[in-house]
Amino acid sequence: MTFQQPRKFILTKDQLEWFQTSETHKKIVTYIETLNEAVVGVKLTDPCEESDGVKAILNVLARVEELCKETPAVSNAASRFGNPAFRTFYDKVHETSPQLHETLPNLPKDSIPEVTVYFDEAWGNRARIDYGSGMELNFLCWMYCLEKLGVVGPEDHKALVIRVFWRYLNVMRALQSTYWIEPAGSHGVWGLDDYHFLPFLWGASQLRGHKYIRPKAIHDPEVVEEYSKHYIYFACIAFINSIKTASLRWHSPMLDDISAVKTWDKVNSGMIKMYLAEVLGKLPVIQHFLFGSLLPYEGPAPPATNDSQQDDPHRGHAHAMADAGGPGQREVGWGDCCGIPVPSAFGAAKEEKDRFRAPGVGLAPNTAKYFPKSDTVIYHTHNGRTPVPHIRVIRLTLVVVLLSQTTIMFSQYSLPSRSYTETKQCLLCGSAQTTRFKYHSNLSGEGEACRLYHEVRDLDVLIEDVIPIQRVYLLRRYNAFSSTTISRIPSEILVEIFDYAIGLSRFGHRHFPVILSGVSSRWRELVHSTPFLWSEISLEFWSKCPKRLNNRINLLRLYLRHSGSAPLFLQVAYDHFATGGNQEPNFDANLIDPAVDKSLIANLHRIRELSLENASTRWLSYTPQITDLQDFRFKGRHGPTPDAPVISFADSHRLSNLSLTDWSAIKFTGSGNFNELTIIALESMEVTVCAYLLAACPNLVEYRCQSPKHPSVSSLFRYEPWKAIVILENLKVFEWEVTNQDELAEVEGAMFRFLHLPSLISLKLLTRQHCQHPSLHIFCKRLTRRLTRLYISFCCIKTRRSMCLFNSIPPECDVRVLTLRAHGFLRFFKHTLMALENTKRFPMLNHLIIDDRNQGNDRWGRHITLDYDFASLIHKLLVQRADRATFILGFYIKISWFTVKWPRDVASALRGLTQSGKFRLTYSGGDEPFQ
Repeated sequence: MTFQQPRKFILTKDQLEWFQTSETHKKIVTYIETLNEAVVGVKLTDPCEESDGVKAILNVLARVEELCKETPAVSNAASRFGNPAFRTFYDKVHETSPQLHETLPNLPKDSIPEVTVYFDEAWGNRARIDYGSGMELNFLCWMYCLEKLGVVGPEDHKALVIRVFWRYLNVMRALQSTYWIEPAGSHGVWGLDDYHFLPFLWGASQLRGHKYIRPKAIHDPEVVEEYSKHYIYFACIAFINSIKTASLRWHSPMLDDISAVKTWDKVNSGMIKMYLAEVLGKLPVIQHFLFGSLLPYEGPAPPATNDSQQDDPHRGHAHAMADAGGPGQREVGWGDCCGIPVPSAFGAAKEEKDRFRAPGVGLAPNTAKYFPKSDTVIYHTHNGRTPVPHIRVIRLTLVVVLLSQTTIMFSQYSLPSRSYTETKQCLLCGSAQTTRFKYHSNLSGEGEACRLYHEVRDLDVLIEDVIPIQRVYLLRRYNAFSSTTISRIPSEILVEIFDYAIGLSRFGHRHFPVILSGVSSRWRELVHSTPFLWSEISLEFWSKCPKRLNNRINLLRLYLRHSGSAPLFLQVAYDHFATGGNQEPNFDANLIDPAVDKSLIANLHRIRELSLENASTRWLSYTPQITDLQDFRFKGRHGPTPDAPVISFADSHRLSNLSLTDWSAIKFTGSGNFNELTIIALESMEVTVCAYLLAACPNLVEYRCQSPKHPSVSSLFRYEPWKAIVILENLKVFEWEVTNQDELAEVEGAMFRFLHLPSLISLKLLTRQHCQHPSLHIFCKRLTRRLTRLYISFCCIKTRRSMCLFNSIPPECDVRVLTLRAHGFLRFFKHTLMALENTKRFPMLNHLIIDDRNQGNDRWGRHITLDYDFASLIHKLLVQRADRATFILGFYIKISWFTVKWPRDVASALRGLTQSGKFRLTYSGGDEPFQ
């Protein structure tokens, strides 16, 4: 094979169109997708086999990082646009590149001149001192060439991403922070990142199929900090937050928009589409792409150029503003072919400390075509010519529009003028004291018409850390829109406001879509043509008044008509007064006429979530016909009546969340396995049903059971006791209230004897008189080190029995939060503290809660005086864990306000630990923790 020096070929749109259909383009896309599939569900910290080729590549990258450390940045007044020392670093890499490639195994020597070109260009442009997705593409081509030449193989794909590319990304971060490299052709706030694209693409692939983390988790600082060590996507978010001020919604609206996508699979597929369009499909990027023998060019001949123009970063033309940036900074401005110069994020971050710049206006790309949020059509009217305000301006516009249209949005409620004035002041000042402003208590519509305002305000709409420049900017925007009627606001802005608003929350509660449709004719058209706005139906019956019943009937008709074929989320609740006190609600004849009943039955297949509270038997009769039900919640009042319908569950149902309260007429059909159920919450249910569901759901994640009761004589359910070990691999949260009825001990004993939970994280046991039951001790001894949260409540006053159960829990469990609740307050807790101190049990414990809320005010009064022995045990426990994080001790009793009196010397020691940040005391009342 004859190797050749890579060079640029693409200069025109015709050549770009050829490239998009070429074999080279196909190779690059296939390689990206291959690496993408190799890291699905793979963490950065996962073990990965490194071949000799991968190890050699990592050594090459380590040498590049050493060259960066050997070449410090120089002092330069205009270095905010790139430090000239980068050129020295680039020359060093160029000189040592052939020797570095000779260390790579199986690499032909005659291929080194071709491969090194991709390697050299992967670190940035020497003349412009910038870096962008084009240079990142060069590194991808370098890895492709090494694999094609035999340095690495297909078995190294996972290592190429989580080892090689991750190391390359870290080296580039070091270069960007050292030399303040400019973003090449940056989209500004409308780009994913100032420099990179592939980390987000492959980072989203790592998170595909994750059970708990969703795209919206990037707004949670704790989640970002925790998972930035494991996933590239969160590492990039953490890096962006570390160098940019304000919130992610402001400085990275593109990422904020993508976070509204529901699944990582859609994010990943959207990233691939976006990379094909915004990187491989853009002439300003591909015009710098290098073609050689490994990635050949066979398209139309490029226009005639000389060799000097091939190497000229400005492609053969000059710029008028030479030396405008100061000595050594000639390239300050250039034409569209070179892009608009954007300062380094690191340099801009330094300048932000001294001077704040208000947000400007940019052109927002239409992300809906890359990242569809749902199956419903998303309304966008971007035509490429109409500027759309910054996303923060859009939020501000939304708030101002709502404030200026109080006659529409709050026409049904009397909004006091004082509250309206305070609201405007809250908007303009945005201080921490006023952002928690609450509406007047007589505003009955706070949960309806005010909901949108609260959502927008609480999501960082009001600018944090207000300074004069921001205040002037807000005043200008407020004056502009407050003097503009709804009908005169541009339709593009209205659509953007509406599109952003419907992404905040689900609007189906009561008649909120009706209120939105009354804002303007444009919004009315959007509301009526958006089915999922009408998919959540909440019906609350709190009066027997015929007029109010007719309103509910009309509301149900309206939602069924506008929801189209979208999945339905139905909630039905009967108030105590509507049911006539303790009587069974029975006015279905006045509630549902034949027409509504017929339309409701015709739409049962669309119901995905059903919540019934004190509901009548008419609604229960529908449940067997809902085949696609995923979430079912039922709360009864006094259990079923003799003529009540039976709730039937078949294993063919797609139930994933089940919550039942006080209902015994239950029947299970089919093979008896519910593979889709992951969350179960039971209260006042027959203990046989509770035990059966626990064994019949192999994929359970959360299980909660409160107050199980003895099965009734007329029960339709027949239970067979457990006779073999039941292992629930996925169960992480388990709560059970052990009863004090002897007739239930047999069922509970068999259950705890055979139950094994290897992945349990949180355990809550509420025991009464069976705390010495042998099966319960057997269950506790099976607990693993994964247990981090433990809640034990004892109603038995015999401390020895209680401590026996507590001591049966393996001491090596990684318990960090321990909650103890018992009637024998000091006596039991004193023994528990002694066990923690003497046996070194639970070494990672840093949160201890002492709970005695079962007792009334007459037990403790307003002051709790701790004796010296008890206080000393607490102090010793804290001293043992002084090297760990802040230890939190909580006192909770039934009364709302009380004080805790400590011995003087212990209080002094605890006060010292508090000041050093090693100890914190929390309790349900009081102002001063140490008395």
